[in-house]
Amino acid sequence: MFAPDIETEQMGEPAMGPEEFVQMAVQSQNLVPELEDDDLRKIASQVLDDYKMDRESMSDWLDRMEKGLELAKLVKGEVKEYPFKGAANIRYPLVTSAALQFNARAYPAIVPADQPVRVQVFGEDSQGIKAARAERISAHMSWQLLSQMDEWEEGTDSLLTVLPIVGTMVRKVWYDPAEQRPKTRLLEAGKFIVNDKVRSLAEAPRASEEIDLYPDEIARRERSGQFAENDWENTDKDKFAAQRFIEQHTRLDLDDDGYDEPYIVTVHEESQKVVRIVADFEPDDVQFETEMVQTMQPVVQPDPYTGAPTVVGEMPAQEEVAVGIIGINRNSYFVPYHFLPALDGGFWGTGLGLLLGDISETINTIMNMMLDAGHYSSLGGGWIGQEMRLKG
Repeated sequence: MFAPDIETEQMGEPAMGPEEFVQMAVQSQNLVPELEDDDLRKIASQVLDDYKMDRESMSDWLDRMEKGLELAKLVKGEVKEYPFKGAANIRYPLVTSAALQFNARAYPAIVPADQPVRVQVFGEDSQGIKAARAERISAHMSWQLLSQMDEWEEGTDSLLTVLPIVGTMVRKVWYDPAEQRPKTRLLEAGKFIVNDKVRSLAEAPRASEEIDLYPDEIARRERSGQFAENDWENTDKDKFAAQRFIEQHTRLDLDDDGYDEPYIVTVHEESQKVVRIVADFEPDDVQFETEMVQTMQPVVQPDPYTGAPTVVGEMPAQEEVAVGIIGINRNSYFVPYHFLPALDGGFWGTGLGLLLGDISETINTIMNMMLDAGHYSSLGGGWIGQEMRLKG
């Protein structure tokens, strides 16, 4: 897919080898300028089609998730017209209370007052060297979570509140070179898209994240070279409205060797343009296919007068050369948390929105019926028959 180097081909130089391609892909901040427009359109179409297909596979979970959040947020909706206009429409916080109780019990266990990270020592340690190292690692990582990553504790509190309601939450963890520190972000429920048929996130062929960016954030990414510059029109009435981007961790065969390498592709959803492609792997994650080739190695001897190393000839030698790629391990940025496993064996877990949803609706209905009945009873209305004798 990469545009060929015509000057290199005319000079008869060998094409880019697998090791050179890996180094180029890893070091590039954005591979979009290296690709042809037709290839970029195909990539954008593939990314959006896969994203829609994965989202459709988890549509049932998304519906349950939204209903569970509405129960927890005590959403009342429209004014009731039955049995009369303005009838009782209260919501009992059953799901909300259960979620808060889960948070109150789980948070102290996960975020203790002293050190949230504990390191266990395995094997013989008669001199206590491993134990001392474990204590240093524990102290350093605890400092990272509580002090350096100031968003981790707040995100954990939100995680332990929303997780029991929806069933599955995902946290993103990465190293930010701009701030020179690890960062974490709790993804909003429904913003992370992965096919419901996968057994685990590590086995998923792709995973997508819905990212909303404001115009100033987009401009900053374009000026820094993180995004390719694109001319798209903001059709929203608010010119400062956020734009939707789909960031998909997927695999593409950019070197046309028959093997799909892992990449992170970012597509602007409305214009369907690719703005960023970066490698989702490191050089150590690549396993090369090698073979021994005959080469000529220089023979170096010290100069008899100056002592400087001097090439005096060549000699044949065997050298191991990479001729292809066997496999590439993909980086891992997302950590899934499940409240209960999926009852149908899918990826997305089960939450209290499903387990207590019917009971919560039943409680709301019974309480509103009792209030409406009491309302009718307190009005004091009725019928007067002919048998009734009243003076005055």
